[in-house]
Formats: sequence, C-alpha cells, structure tokens
Amino acid sequence: MIHFIFLALSPTNPSERMNLVVWDKDHNIVAQVVQDGARYIWKIGFDARTQVVTFTGQSQRSISAPLNELIAPGQASEPTLLKDPTPSHDVTITTLNVDELLSLPEGWECFNLIDPNNLIPDSTHYPVLLVGPHTCTG
Repeated sequence: MIHFIFLALSPTNPSERMNLVVWDKDHNIVAQVVQDGARYIWKIGFDARTQVVTFTGQSQRSISAPLNELIAPGQASEPTLLKDPTPSHDVTITTLNVDELLSLPEGWECFNLIDPNNLIPDSTHYPVLLVGPHTCTG
C-alpha cells in the first residue's frame, strides 16, 4: 500500500517553477510546495543518506528539497513516516500513468520530458516517488 505519492507538476503558463505535490494513499493532496528554478520534469532522484529529493527538468535544471519538508507536520495522515523513513517504509522512484490516477490542482499539469533537451512529453511514464509499503507498479 502506498503511503505517499510525490510528483513535480508544471504550471499551465511557461514559467520556470514546479509544484512539488504530495498525495496520500487515498489520492488526496496533503501538501504542495511551489519552487522556482526548473520546469517540465524529466527525472526524480533520491539520496537515501541525506533524505533529499531532487526533481530535474528541462535543460537539466533541478529543484531539491529534504523529504521531511515536503509534508508539513500535522497535514499528513502519518506525518511521522517522513521524519525518519526506514526500510519498512520504502522510498521508490518509478513511473506511472498519472492521468489515470490523480486529480491535479488547478493551474498545474503533468508535463514530463522524455529527454531534458527536447520538449517531447509522455504522461504515460511520469516520474514519481513513492513512500511506504506499496503495490503500485509503473
């Protein structure tokens, strides 16, 4: 079972920003963090040692954030999960067809790049980060 799904959404206008959105296991949005500096997600990276998530987009520009800062305490159904992810709460990077899974906040879209240097999207293989024991496959 998934505890949290992390995605980086692009604005519907061409600005250089991403909305780092977190959905819970019931597909409810539990947190959103808008950061400037990159757009159009290409890949997600996770450093298990530092617990930092990196969202890389067009032209390989990236935005990074500590995993525990992506959900404010008290907003998530299981906020202690992100304070200290353990092997019993897996952190996995995969791809999903998010158009079929999640409702998006207004003004944001799923626009991922197959290649960071070309504007060719593919929403059927959208990079996501999953936290928790999960059964979702990409």
